[in-house]
Amino acid sequence: MAVVRSRSLGKWAALGCLLGAVVFAAIAAWRRLEFNQALDGARESMRTGDLPHAVEVLNQLEKDRPRSAEVAYLLGICHRRLATTSKARSYFQQAGELGWPRKELMRQEAMCDFQGGEKASESFLLESVKAGCDDETASEIYECLVKGYLGGLYLREASLCLEYWLEWRPQSVQAHELKAELLHAVGDTTEEVAEYRTLVRLDPNNRDARMKLGHVLLDNRAAAEALEQFRYCRDLDPDDPGIGFAIAACQRSLGNLEEAERDLRASLSGGGLSAAQRAFALVELGHVAIARRSYEEAVDCFREALVDSPADRTAHYALGRALARLGQTDEANAHVDESVKIDNQNEQLGDLLHEIIRAPDDPEPRCKAGEILLAQVNHREAYLWLLSALRCDKTHKRTHEALARYYAATGKQDAAERHLAWAANGGAAIERN
Repeated sequence: MAVVRSRSLGKWAALGCLLGAVVFAAIAAWRRLEFNQALDGARESMRTGDLPHAVEVLNQLEKDRPRSAEVAYLLGICHRRLATTSKARSYFQQAGELGWPRKELMRQEAMCDFQGGEKASESFLLESVKAGCDDETASEIYECLVKGYLGGLYLREASLCLEYWLEWRPQSVQAHELKAELLHAVGDTTEEVAEYRTLVRLDPNNRDARMKLGHVLLDNRAAAEALEQFRYCRDLDPDDPGIGFAIAACQRSLGNLEEAERDLRASLSGGGLSAAQRAFALVELGHVAIARRSYEEAVDCFREALVDSPADRTAHYALGRALARLGQTDEANAHVDESVKIDNQNEQLGDLLHEIIRAPDDPEPRCKAGEILLAQVNHREAYLWLLSALRCDKTHKRTHEALARYYAATGKQDAAERHLAWAANGGAAIERN
């Protein structure tokens, strides 16, 4: 009897082990399925250009599977496309250590180099497309080439690359986005609007495209149509204060002052605004005050806007108008003169852009553009222009001198002194910060 009971217990123990193994295998299979579904979702977000969402998903997957070469590789691609190159390189190194194919990593490294301004990678990328590759890789290379050309202001090359890309993939959202950026750079407003309309047709929930279309329309006095675009954007993202400011600007242009003022004050009372957003809202509020002949209130708004955006020519001009109404002629004239000076500088920047297009490897016009932007306290754009000048000629004295002023203005005295020394000695080093 004891033997029978022992065999029975053994049978149930075996069944229990078998059941446990089945359950364990089912859980493992479910986790693999969840992982693969999430990975597919991240890839789809990358395909549609929603890179922040892709990064969010991939970061979570990396926590769950820190040894996944594929997750590291995809994170590298996302960060490269988002222009956070140092992070991209770190993830590509990690993917390589985990066994990702070296050939694919070499291509991604070349794309990092090209987007960073290293034209030596251009021929390798072009040959990769000519030699034949899958559609996803070809799209990545086209996007990289166009971004690299635009970043270096090689606009003819960017235009030609976009032409090939759109001939191959006429419905590509990324290609149309970059073409709109190119058209904005050259000031072709009519074609820029047409591109944004195409984008909205291809991707109705593309908030960025609708916002840019709305701003171009508003700048060209089509406030009613711009308002439609901004309202659509608000439905997509109700918490973005920038959309509220844009709607208020439309309302002001259409003469709806009460609605404009209400929206502006509501948006300004919230937190998390950038300096540019605050300045834009304050200028709009100042215009509302001028329309109501509340000139002292307008002056306060414009002065506050200039704290956030010292080179805002609209704020200077409007402040001059408001001060003139209050009889403060001397200060009014000074601000109007400043607005004229900024207008002239912006016209110079336009001329320099054409010079750069004609001679993209000449550091002089790039340096001059950086100097103008530095004078306008636009430090970030100034730095990018000056860095692009050094890529043309690492020994360009005037650029090193301008970079010294940039670093001094941004509190990096050691870097400023290094560039002054390079300017004096004909040095060929580039500060990478």
